[in-house]
Amino acid sequence: MTAKLPFVTDPAAVRNPAMCRRRRQLPEPLHRALADRANEHGLPIEAVLAAAFARTVADWSSHQQIAFTASPGGPVLVDMDPRRSFLDCAHDLHDQVKASVSFSLGTWLTHHVDEFELIWDTADALFPDGMVDSMTAAHETFLRTLAEHQDAWTGPARACLPPEQDRVRQRINATAQAFPDVLLHRPFWQQASRTPDAVAVIDARRTLTYRELRAGAAQLAHQVRPHRMVAVIMHKGWEQVLAVTGILAAGATYVPMSPDLPAERLNHLLAHAEITLAVTQPGVTENLPVPHLDIDESFLSGDEPPIRWERSPSDLAYIIYTSGSTGLPKGVMISHRGAVNTILDINQRFDVGPSDRVFALSSLGFDLSVYDVFGLLAAGGAIVIPAPGTERSPWEWTDVLAEHRVTVWNSVPALMEMLVEYSAGRGLRIPDSLRLVLMSGDWIPVTLPDRVRRLSTPDITLIGMGGATEASIWSNYFPIGTVDPDWSSIPYGTPLANQSFEVLDPALRRRPDWVPGELYIGGTGVAMGYWRDPAKTTSSFITHPETGQRLYRTGDLGRYHPDGNLEFLGREDFQVKINGYRVELGEIEAALHAHQDITGAVVIATGTSHDTRRLVAYVTPAQAPVNTLRKYLATKLPPYLVPERFTAMDQFPLTTNGKVDRAALTSTPAQGDGTADSETQMLTGLFSNSRS
Repeated sequence: MTAKLPFVTDPAAVRNPAMCRRRRQLPEPLHRALADRANEHGLPIEAVLAAAFARTVADWSSHQQIAFTASPGGPVLVDMDPRRSFLDCAHDLHDQVKASVSFSLGTWLTHHVDEFELIWDTADALFPDGMVDSMTAAHETFLRTLAEHQDAWTGPARACLPPEQDRVRQRINATAQAFPDVLLHRPFWQQASRTPDAVAVIDARRTLTYRELRAGAAQLAHQVRPHRMVAVIMHKGWEQVLAVTGILAAGATYVPMSPDLPAERLNHLLAHAEITLAVTQPGVTENLPVPHLDIDESFLSGDEPPIRWERSPSDLAYIIYTSGSTGLPKGVMISHRGAVNTILDINQRFDVGPSDRVFALSSLGFDLSVYDVFGLLAAGGAIVIPAPGTERSPWEWTDVLAEHRVTVWNSVPALMEMLVEYSAGRGLRIPDSLRLVLMSGDWIPVTLPDRVRRLSTPDITLIGMGGATEASIWSNYFPIGTVDPDWSSIPYGTPLANQSFEVLDPALRRRPDWVPGELYIGGTGVAMGYWRDPAKTTSSFITHPETGQRLYRTGDLGRYHPDGNLEFLGREDFQVKINGYRVELGEIEAALHAHQDITGAVVIATGTSHDTRRLVAYVTPAQAPVNTLRKYLATKLPPYLVPERFTAMDQFPLTTNGKVDRAALTSTPAQGDGTADSETQMLTGLFSNSRS
């Protein structure tokens, strides 16, 4: 991969661009010192100057393979990976070009040295404002560093972030704020003492007050042993809220698991999480391999027994399992302190209080539910829970939102889009009680905010959120005001309280403005690791060698803008987001490979925009029974991991190096059972089954 600089205009679309020349004088003493250093390492000064130019280009490029044209000498390709020493890179370049001092990345950027003068000719209109000035200044600084510091030649690349950009990063990530250091359920317990008769939970069957909920949670706590992993296997309902608050009150850890999971997967999770007790609803599950306790109305009567406050805020509060690339899910461990930091920040930031009610659409196994439950209970508000089976039914939502005066919406963007699509198609408005919309977990379509505003009150607050399950729900936010028509996506925004975001290169250096790098999350919310998986924990949770900060490596790409806002750019690996769920394609492929009639499987995410992504599976041989694969996967994977379409092939297309050519597969028409699930129909606006 060759250098890819940040462009605001595609160079291929511009003929004969206007060029700007920048001259920087290289003082003779500096030139002489560089020549001496070069000579010590067996290199001519020309090779050093060329390699320094390549280093600067790489620092502002999304790729580290720098291909340019040398004159004379022809094409040059050099690996400027910042983890390599500058000396190795310079020797590689010198082996290809012996004497050249003039280089070009195209008609839009050339560089040469005229005696002691550095000359850059650039088509500035192709680049973001100020970027070329930052590059050339950094180039000169790097030459001085090479002249003055021997270890600049032999160690990994030094920091390249311009000082003014570094100051912005420091300011954006200076998020320290004091919150009570308490257990996750403690604010609810205190709120129940202040307002015992206030409504805490509303579902389709009944309403619970704070007094009833706390009494039921305390009764459950006396039947759960502390320091244990306790599964919560339930459909939507008030019982879920009682279960998680009661498990925490017992000093145990809750582990949500969907009752709709295939038995094979559910049993794996129960064993892996070392579950000794499952808390369920009557009739929800059968033949569980562990003891289970049903939550029913009997928990809502009787006195409230005292509970023990044995745990520390640094202890484990919950484990949420996410998709795993090896075919097995990963258990993310979140402490009380990490989750409390996020929910108290959100409550304070958006003035969430006793008059608020949240529509709890997310499943308990999706960490948005942590805020729905503990955020609203901490604020003295109420949780409005949709009836089981209606989580993808916008025609069921509208009456519930209006009847219970819901004020807070918290979901993936696709669900808000479903509400907008349905409401607009029926000439309905979003209830005027809704004041705050939190959207996260996936790309927010740039047209969605204005569509929401057209159907709601003018002062509705729309917030884009981001982060990872591994960093306690959310780590950044962006208030969505006027959407610039030139935006390709809604900005990711800035870090939340006591959290930080770094955009780093492979050497863990901060990337300059506009330049893509990998997103790392730091701060209070960073998870404790992956349950019983030290190898994955070590790989994903690192300690920065210079700052000493513990960081979570997200695997996502992003970049900073000069104003300090982050832009999310997606993923480079095979992990994607489908309707808010993190999907690692390797997990689905592993399940398909286990089928006795399949020899090969490749799963890709198709779609021309972020909000229309769908999973498509390709399998070999051509005689594979594609008409049964959907039912087969349904016994092994949750519904959101089952591809919509399947195609059987003689063989997969390959790239020149023998790898499966996934790009070629995307142009292969997917055939098979062709059955789209109900969620897909909702997202395309086909509400044919809705009531009028």
